[in-house]
Amino acid sequence: MSTETDRDGAAPPSGGAAAAVAWVVPVLLNLVLGLLAVVPLWLWVFFAINFPLAELGLTEREPTENDGMLPWLVVLVPLTGGLLGLWFLVGTLLRRGPLRAARAYWWVLAAVALLPTTAVFVGVELA
Repeated sequence: MSTETDRDGAAPPSGGAAAAVAWVVPVLLNLVLGLLAVVPLWLWVFFAINFPLAELGLTEREPTENDGMLPWLVVLVPLTGGLLGLWFLVGTLLRRGPLRAARAYWWVLAAVALLPTTAVFVGVELA
């Protein structure tokens, strides 16, 4: 009886238990990245409310916001780019073994990474 491996030397998916264990580390790391993403995502929402949505008349601009869009974009674009780059790097490095064939891999990681921000937004609305 021979054991087949894929080109990276990892064994093929061996069943439900092995696949479930393989998801633990990527999900936990993306939960941590999601905690880091709370601030940039909140800043993007604040930016959207104060500039494009206010210009369309859908929201009202914060009365003390008079710096313009440039300082926001100078901070948000590199911050978001760095966070997305880190998220992609971590996701790519952890996609091995049973996870290589998982179709929902990136969708699950994105949903897990958005959980902390969603919890904060819901918590603020309920308070």
